[in-house]
Amino acid sequence: MEKMNKAIEGEELALKMLDSELESLRNNWEEAHMYTQGMQKIQGKARVSEQKQEEKKEQLEMDDRASRKKR
Repeated sequence: MEKMNKAIEGEELALKMLDSELESLRNNWEEAHMYTQGMQKIQGKARVSEQKQEEKKEQLEMDDRASRKKR
């Protein structure tokens, strides 16, 4: 019976260690996931900003060409 109790205690200890490791890995994953989401948001904003700048540049070029034709 004592062997059985020691075996159970050993398994319970192993389970606690695995639970602790799982919690640590889950926290690491959540941090990495939040970082990735943040980077994707920044990337999206940069893409929109670049697109707006490009459209503004094209509009200025078209306005310039149009004003030159009128002269």
